[in-house]
Amino acid sequence: MNWFNVALEKDIHEDVLGAVGAYEKVIQQNGPVDAYMNLAFICWQSTEYGFNAAYHLPLEFIKLAGERYPKVLQKAETLFPDTPEIEFWKLYFDYMTLGADAFTAQCERLVAQPNCSLVPYFYLYSMSDGRCFEDEAMDLLKICKSLPTLKNRYIASVIEATWAFLTRHGN
Repeated sequence: MNWFNVALEKDIHEDVLGAVGAYEKVIQQNGPVDAYMNLAFICWQSTEYGFNAAYHLPLEFIKLAGERYPKVLQKAETLFPDTPEIEFWKLYFDYMTLGADAFTAQCERLVAQPNCSLVPYFYLYSMSDGRCFEDEAMDLLKICKSLPTLKNRYIASVIEATWAFLTRHGN
């Protein structure tokens, strides 16, 4: 059985607990970096009240998810040291969860590295109120729409909200 495909299917169909279980199986086999990113994202998002209430997540799972996402990123960093997206998510989760400082300069450094995905551009685009990195953000939006995992839907929502703000305010 290809657990990564199972995980993606459960993720796309918003079976949060099923997706987490399948992604865990994938990373036990040192699967692709995307499995780590998707798992870390779901665990992080599961700590947010609106998300966990909407999906009726058990309290014990929410507690474990909050402990799990940094560990997943740490393991990913060990296995995939040349993947700047891992560092991006660490910075982003701290920014959103802990109120850490904005990290635009660090993010620009990350996207300049080889092997960087387009993912950090949703942050750069939103932080510029849509004035910078539009092309990259729109390319990323297409990718996210073509594979609507929970992480990708989140990214798409940030890009779309920034676009809506930009069009309303004519920036």
